[in-house]
Amino acid sequence: MRVIRDESPQETQVDPLLDMVFHFVMSAGWMEKCEDNNLKPFYDYKLEFLYEQNRVLCGSRVIISPVLREKIMWELPGYTQAHVG
Repeated sequence: MRVIRDESPQETQVDPLLDMVFHFVMSAGWMEKCEDNNLKPFYDYKLEFLYEQNRVLCGSRVIISPVLREKIMWELPGYTQAHVG
C-alpha cells in the first residue's frame, strides 16, 4: 500500500503516542508498570514490538498512526464510507 510505504514512517514520528512506543522499543525498554491508559494497549504487547525500515511493528503487523487509518481504509478493496469496522 502506498500510504504505508510512503507516509507511515513520518506519521509515526509525529504522533505523540506512537513516538513514545518508538522510544520504548528503541531504548532500554518499557517501564515496569504502565499507568497511562492510552499506552496500556501497546504495553500489553510490549514484547512483540520491533522496529524495521522506519516503522514500528507488532509481530508482522505495521502499527498505523490514527492520522493514516482513514487513508489506508480507502485504499482497501471494497471499502466504502458506510463500512464501520
